Amino acid sequence: MFNNPVLHKEFLSLLRLRQMPPAPRYGIMTAIVLLLGFLYWIIIVRWLLNEPSPEASKIAWQIIVWGQFLLICLIAPIVAANTITKEKEQQTWESLIFTSLAPGEIIFGKLMARLSIIVGILLLFLPVELFCILHNIAVASDPNSTARLTMTEIGLSWLTRILCTLFFATLGLFLSWLLQRTLYAIMASYTLVVGIMTIATALFMLMLQQIFTDSDFWIKCPLMWVNPVSLMVVATNPTSAVSGVLFLLYGLIVYAVVTLAMLWRMVYGFRRFAFQK
Repeated sequence: MFNNPVLHKEFLSLLRLRQMPPAPRYGIMTAIVLLLGFLYWIIIVRWLLNEPSPEASKIAWQIIVWGQFLLICLIAPIVAANTITKEKEQQTWESLIFTSLAPGEIIFGKLMARLSIIVGILLLFLPVELFCILHNIAVASDPNSTARLTMTEIGLSWLTRILCTLFFATLGLFLSWLLQRTLYAIMASYTLVVGIMTIATALFMLMLQQIFTDSDFWIKCPLMWVNPVSLMVVATNPTSAVSGVLFLLYGLIVYAVVTLAMLWRMVYGFRRFAFQK
């Protein structure tokens, strides 16, 4: 996989280290460093070091996790939505498909390059997240306190973030595969992720809740298994609704199955779709 020429090409195209002049490149790097430095200073120096309580570190951890998750939902679909449509718009798609590369090398090479952007974003927040976890463990004297972070919360939050990243990036790639224009793929990605999966499912669930009186209906409703916000709510608060962990796993299984189905469709239907105009 790491010797994949498509992956190398996509890396160079994303980074554009050779094409970008030094001044803008250094300016972007400086802006990122200053933004991260400000975030770290606010959370670590101004907040946690001045308020040594497990409640503060848990809230800070939840803010970091939700910030990462929001970026995943907004960035993962769009960074992959131009992978194939850009090739078609620049009239380089035919040159790519007539190479000796296998369909899987083309698809996975493009997907892995896009996933590297999201992984880089997650790694930028990793030190402050680890500090929040260690701070919580150090100051939480009562291991049974609700303010203490548990391995279940940490593990489920990371599992949810990873699977959502894979699903949203694959969805963007799949729409770029089906549609002919980058703008159409981006609009379809945001419509599905934000409009349908997040907003429409929540509104329809609220309508159904007027009929069903079960207090845990928002967890048990199958519509909420595909709602990314609902999944992250349960992942970061598994003790608030223990039965919700089971339905969280149902939702993550749905994400994993659909992701594999989209990859399978692109790889095994490559020749027929590749030559469509």
